[in-house]
Amino acid sequence: MTVPQLAGLALSDTLDWIGSTGVVFEFSVREPQPGEAGETVVHQSPPAGASVTANTIINMTVTAPVSLLEDEAFGLFSHTMSPNPFPLPVILEALLPTGERRRIIEVDFPGGRFTAPFRLPLNSVLVLSMMNREIHRETVR
Repeated sequence: MTVPQLAGLALSDTLDWIGSTGVVFEFSVREPQPGEAGETVVHQSPPAGASVTANTIINMTVTAPVSLLEDEAFGLFSHTMSPNPFPLPVILEALLPTGERRRIIEVDFPGGRFTAPFRLPLNSVLVLSMMNREIHRETVR
């Protein structure tokens, strides 16, 4: 496959793209530099245009938000899963303090380190499920 241009995309668009393509990915987060927007992919490796095999991990660096509300948190969810012989359906969603469920990302994932940036109200609960079975949960503090 040819790696697309992800640098410059908003985080929400990037998560949607990953979900629709099923690429293997890993995120890191850093503070925005002068002139950079928050919650945006600012670096990717391999670079756009590179030819890679289908199971190549695309590493993306995302900037933190420029500002947060008093009751919000931004972070990087990370959980290591056992490797699978083929990608299986994985969903990361948040249970908000209001009771609402919010999908963060839904993707077929082969296992290994699963990462996803999030911006959520404090005390939300992140729930990671594989094949409709919960495998991990943690509270946003």
